[in-house]
Amino acid sequence: MPHRGSVSKEQMGAWVERLSAWDVFCTWTFARLVTANGCVYWANRMLDKFQSRVAFPIRAFWAVECGPVGGLLHIHSVVSGVAGLQCYCGERKQPGKWGDDCCLLHMWPCGYARVFEYDSRLGASFYVAKYVTKDFSEWGLYGHFPQAGVQTASNFHLG
Repeated sequence: MPHRGSVSKEQMGAWVERLSAWDVFCTWTFARLVTANGCVYWANRMLDKFQSRVAFPIRAFWAVECGPVGGLLHIHSVVSGVAGLQCYCGERKQPGKWGDDCCLLHMWPCGYARVFEYDSRLGASFYVAKYVTKDFSEWGLYGHFPQAGVQTASNFHLG
């Protein structure tokens, strides 16, 4: 089994790019300290919330980043199946107002969020995937990925 460092950012980014036709790129931060397990919990909870707003299954790839200043953890993700949902409603909300259902950005209840329409030319898949190639990484897939020839987390060995 190859060592995590033997999988390049480019390889992982290309794999993530092929997983789905992504609609949005998200960054979710926390107003309080959170563990890696907490990040996993909140990533899946947020994606469940997105899923509850649409009729068809969504797909997502997410990865946890350990920030360079203070080592604070936050989450980056790419999500498909949410094209009909608004990224940002245009209203600036104070911290006590997080968790609203008005838009994808304000659905995040834990801190500051950023949600942008996905543009493959900007490299978001590669940005999110690069965290899998680092020494510290928590990452996951959300939804079902039935495409033929696409590797899944269960057979994409990172070491």
